[in-house]
Amino acid sequence: MGLFGRKKKEDTAETKVEATVTKTPVEVNEDAPTGHVIVRLFCSAGMSTSLFAQKMQNEAEAQGLDFDVKAYGLSDIDNIGKEADVIMIGPQARYVVSDVKTKYPEKPVEDIPMQPYGMMDGKAGLAQAIKLYNSKN
Repeated sequence: MGLFGRKKKEDTAETKVEATVTKTPVEVNEDAPTGHVIVRLFCSAGMSTSLFAQKMQNEAEAQGLDFDVKAYGLSDIDNIGKEADVIMIGPQARYVVSDVKTKYPEKPVEDIPMQPYGMMDGKAGLAQAIKLYNSKN
């Protein structure tokens, strides 16, 4: 508005804005489980696997999967391991894999390969978790 309540020419012009929304297609994993899957990662202190677990969780959400991925230290394996559908061990703690397999023979247990772990490749980690889950179900 101009002085004394008069309309300026700019105030009366209409502006039309159009927006285009594009959706990125979600990659469908045919082997992915359809129910809730609990994946627990363990390493020496639980800190280095936390970022990897978050990357895996983000990838699961992007694929529309109902996964719960969290990381813990090896000292928590007795309490937390029993709730897991899949147990993955960080590369720096792979020396405990056989002991964990003995402790939880009904659960799939495997160490995380160094390359996807070092690259923080959540997609590869999720693929490994799905493969492990399917191997026991």
